This record gives sequence, C-alpha cells and structure tokens, in this order.
Amino acid sequence: MKDDPVGLELIQLAVTSSLPRFLVKKMILNNMKTAVSELVDRHCGRVRYDLIQRVQNTVKEFHRTLTERIDQTLEGIRRALGKAVAMKQQSQAEMEQGLSKLSQRQASVEGIQEDLLKIHEELQKVSASPGKRS
Repeated sequence: MKDDPVGLELIQLAVTSSLPRFLVKKMILNNMKTAVSELVDRHCGRVRYDLIQRVQNTVKEFHRTLTERIDQTLEGIRRALGKAVAMKQQSQAEMEQGLSKLSQRQASVEGIQEDLLKIHEELQKVSASPGKRS
C-alpha cells in the first residue's frame, strides 16, 4: 500500500518485530489506518482534480458551442433582415413605378375627358344654333 520503507520506518519495523504480538497488531493496525486514510485522501485529491478538469473542459466546450450557435443564429437573422429590407426596397420601387404609370394613365384619361367635354360642348352649340342645318 505504501511506498518502500525508509529511515525511521525501518527502525520501527525492527522494534516492532521484538514487541509482543498484541501490541504489534495494534500498532500495525493504526499504521494501516493512517496509510489507508492518506492513500484514500491522495486518490480523492486526484479524482477531485480530474473531475474539476473535466467539468472545466465541458464548460469551455459548452460555451464554445453555445457561442457558435448564437453567432450562427445572429448571422441568419442579419441575412433575413437584409433580404426583408431588399424586398421592401424592391417592392417600394415597384410600387412607385406602378404609381407613376397610374398617374400617367390618369393624366391621359383626364386629357381624354377634357377633349370629350369640349366635343360635347361644341355639339351642344351646333345643335342649339337654328339656322345652320343642311
């Protein structure tokens, strides 16, 4: 469980081998508890560090992915707005062109109406004058 014994641990091993069995058992048990506790603590530290690293990597990846999706969404919205503005400008230009044509036709119709009114007035003058019949 532990690394190789060094220095004081070697001396402790020599002393414990000369002590009675019930005392040695208790000392070994206490030493094992301490060693196991340290070992578990060391492994927990490694697991904790690994978990933190994985969570941080996951958060970074999630942030990167989320940022990419937001950027893609914003770009899509910008394109849609650009298309909508272009369509509005195009339809506005077409509407203005249509209004211009309608104005020309209205002016033409008004001119024809004026001509017809003049002809009507002349016809009434002609029909009202008594002496000029053929």
